[in-house]
Amino acid sequence: MEIKLKYKTIEWVKNRVIILDQSRLPLKVVYKEYRDYKGLASAIKELKIRGAPAIGIAAAYGVVLGMMNREYQDKNDYNRRLNSVIAALKSTRPTAVNLFWALERMKKIASRFEKSDSNSKNKRLLREATLIHQEDKIMCQKIGEYGARLIKNGYSVLTHCNAGALATGGIGTALAPIIIAKKQGKN
Repeated sequence: MEIKLKYKTIEWVKNRVIILDQSRLPLKVVYKEYRDYKGLASAIKELKIRGAPAIGIAAAYGVVLGMMNREYQDKNDYNRRLNSVIAALKSTRPTAVNLFWALERMKKIASRFEKSDSNSKNKRLLREATLIHQEDKIMCQKIGEYGARLIKNGYSVLTHCNAGALATGGIGTALAPIIIAKKQGKN
């Protein structure tokens, strides 16, 4: 049972990242567009994007923004830039576990394709960032499906922190079972 969301927290569209600016909620729904990693890093730092999974996805896309549309002299030049971009993104939210996990994953992809040209490496980085985003959507869906089985009609459920779709690339973590249970007709 796939749930369609009214808003998207984060998405990659034509070499840019678009986020729902959560610092403007609930009074306004404002989307911000980023074409460079520094702007996206600021958005993470300024809490325009929140929730560990969403921050990790943003960081992965940030690496792609930081590496594309540049000429590199050699692999050392590429690696220096990669390390600089990753360091800048790491500094945005020192307690965000998914941020560090996603950045490490991006670094591993770049090193796995060390011998490829920069254009090929950047395509691999984009593929990996997109995969991180997709995996989060699937994870949220699975959490919802499994968790909804535990919720009986009439149950009360208490959550805390960023547990919904705004915190993830999907329908949420702790809220996913509630959303799916409601779709199943449970009260």
